[in-house]
Amino acid sequence: MDALLYRVSAALFLSIFCRILETVSLPCVPPGSPLNFAIYRILGNALPPRHDAESALHNLRYILEREAAFPGCTKHWILNGLIDPELSDECRKLIEAAGQECHVLPFDEEGYRAQFLDASGLPADLSGNYPPDFNPVLIRSRLAIEWIYRHKSLAAININRARNLALALGRKHARWTIPLDGGCFFTADDWQDFTRTLGADTEALYALIPMLRLESNEDFVEVPGAYPIEPQIAFRDDAPDRFDERLRYGNRNKAEFLVRIAAPGPWHTWKAADWDSFEPLIAEAPGRFISAGRAYRLETGAAQQVESHERQRHAARFEGVVAMTHKLDSQALQLRLARNSVTTPAASQAELESLARCETLLNDWQRQYSDGGWQALRPLWVLPMISGHEGVPNHCIARAGALLGVMESSKEGHAASLAMSAEGTWMHLLKLSLALYTAQWPLASRLLNYAPLRLMAQHTRNASGQVASLGERISQANAWVILARLSAFAGVDLRCYEGVQGVSIPALLAEIGRTGPDTPEWQVQPEHYQCWLAAISTLFRGEAAPVIPSDAMHLMPVAWSLLSETGH
Repeated sequence: MDALLYRVSAALFLSIFCRILETVSLPCVPPGSPLNFAIYRILGNALPPRHDAESALHNLRYILEREAAFPGCTKHWILNGLIDPELSDECRKLIEAAGQECHVLPFDEEGYRAQFLDASGLPADLSGNYPPDFNPVLIRSRLAIEWIYRHKSLAAININRARNLALALGRKHARWTIPLDGGCFFTADDWQDFTRTLGADTEALYALIPMLRLESNEDFVEVPGAYPIEPQIAFRDDAPDRFDERLRYGNRNKAEFLVRIAAPGPWHTWKAADWDSFEPLIAEAPGRFISAGRAYRLETGAAQQVESHERQRHAARFEGVVAMTHKLDSQALQLRLARNSVTTPAASQAELESLARCETLLNDWQRQYSDGGWQALRPLWVLPMISGHEGVPNHCIARAGALLGVMESSKEGHAASLAMSAEGTWMHLLKLSLALYTAQWPLASRLLNYAPLRLMAQHTRNASGQVASLGERISQANAWVILARLSAFAGVDLRCYEGVQGVSIPALLAEIGRTGPDTPEWQVQPEHYQCWLAAISTLFRGEAAPVIPSDAMHLMPVAWSLLSETGH
């Protein structure tokens, strides 16, 4: 009986122990083993003006050719979301030819395309001041710009995800893992000093590696002018803390970790913006660090002014992110909407009618505008959806380009674009339509991206008490529904956008449905307004709209039936 009880108890203990092993990741290298090391260098996209476009490949070759082999150390690389497939392939071949291991974290294009620029969460004096033609480079609040681009930045450059991947890979075979920025270099003497220091300390879980920046790789010329610089960090295989993957590039992504483990340095004074707050991670092993060795950050190719001044370096990071996202978005839009990819097989009656009306407007848009202002040109929003038909002659493209040029350059066009009213939203829609139709991809991409900023600015305006009339709000909603449908057609589904405070197009429609019945206009003809709200809501969702009474048609946007017929 005792023997049976013993076997049952042993089996139960073994079962529980195996379950613990399944849920707890233990170090793969037994404590007390001889020290061995794994270096994982993380190579990402160059972000001019922060880096020269050629610096990544130049420094990769330099490290592979010049850095010594270190006893007891394996060398690995992580290609972190490289956008250029040819560059990624060339880097991989160079790394593998040098006998080092290469891991590829591919750029998640689909995940990136689902992200929006977003001013929600900013204070009212900032969130309401970013109309769709703002220039990020000229905005004084760098932290506000970083916040607006936060979703795209994190999707394109999640540096802390790559660092944590390096730690997960390294701890499987090394006592110490060192996730390095891609351009970091060790001399033989500095590496020897690093390993000697770690060998003499059995308590440290983290090693802070002081780093010096080089102006020139030849002869190791250091950048003139000192400024605070974060060290590189090595992790023992039983170190429990990890980098916070919620932090964006340039947003204290390494400094937060140093503060968390209580490493002394100027990073304790680097504060996030007041609006940029979330539950902080708590250190599991604070204070368990030493300083060891030294590393060099190879030349970046950036201008000396950028490299030697912390403020310029900080600003250049954000400028680089903005430029990269704009380039990515423009290229993706061009691939999706190349002129030969939008041809539709046959024109419906609604399309033919819209096509004829658009051609008339384009042939004589100057007179149309002088008679009726920008409102007279509203039917032109349908151009991208029917541009594949032969019925739209090439001369219309040139005239559409001329009209767009006037909208972009004239005082009247600029004023209409800046308006936070229905006129401004319709102007935004018309410019986007013309930009798509004339294949001006950078401008079209900018207008697509900046649409959520306009929505947020309008929300801020309304929240401040500047509530528009019912007619103005209906016109606003009509423009937003069409803008959302046109954006989805272009591959940016504005219907999915929701800001921090719940700002969205559905929220705009819901607000009209909630407050509209209290207005005198609604009370006179409630069935007409209810019918409009039902129709515009179904159009927003991409469904067929219900039949609209003829005496309520004035509430609907021009050519609204085209959306229902084409399914765009």
